[in-house]
Amino acid sequence: MTGIRTIEDIKDRCVLDEDTGCWLWVGATGKNTGRPAIWLPVGPTGGQSYRLSQVLTWIESGRLRRPDGRVWSPVVCGNPRCANPDHHRLRTKAQIQQARRTTNSALHAAKLSAACRGSTRKLTHAQRIEIRDSLLPASEVATRYGISTSYAKKILSGRHCWDKAAPVVAVGASVFALGGVR
Repeated sequence: MTGIRTIEDIKDRCVLDEDTGCWLWVGATGKNTGRPAIWLPVGPTGGQSYRLSQVLTWIESGRLRRPDGRVWSPVVCGNPRCANPDHHRLRTKAQIQQARRTTNSALHAAKLSAACRGSTRKLTHAQRIEIRDSLLPASEVATRYGISTSYAKKILSGRHCWDKAAPVVAVGASVFALGGVR
């Protein structure tokens, strides 16, 4: 059997998950997406790999793209490996982008919230000096003081902005960093 010509051909190449009803694709997947990459015996070279949405359209209508511009998109289960056509809906690209923006904005807000929890803690001047003079790696300093690794690296390298009330110059810094010294 070469290529995929029917929905049954797709199902034969999947593992059925009885809990969710998903057909989990076990063949090749896209590099970055994890979505099924399915070979079809169509195209200029006699066959090539296509996304599942294009394969479903081809099986449905004999074309790789629908004239109305809608594409198949997984909306029921959200599993990128799912090849069950019942878990996909025809949507326009605008609808897909809107759903992606909504999902991404919620994920982005959650990531920002998690990142801000640790970074709201202010370090005292004494703590910054202690960090600067320590021989610990930045990742360990970040964990110990509840700060980001990049912030720890800035303190360790002496590139962090210090309190103006207590100017501190990093070891090996230029004499011009003292300011006002002639």
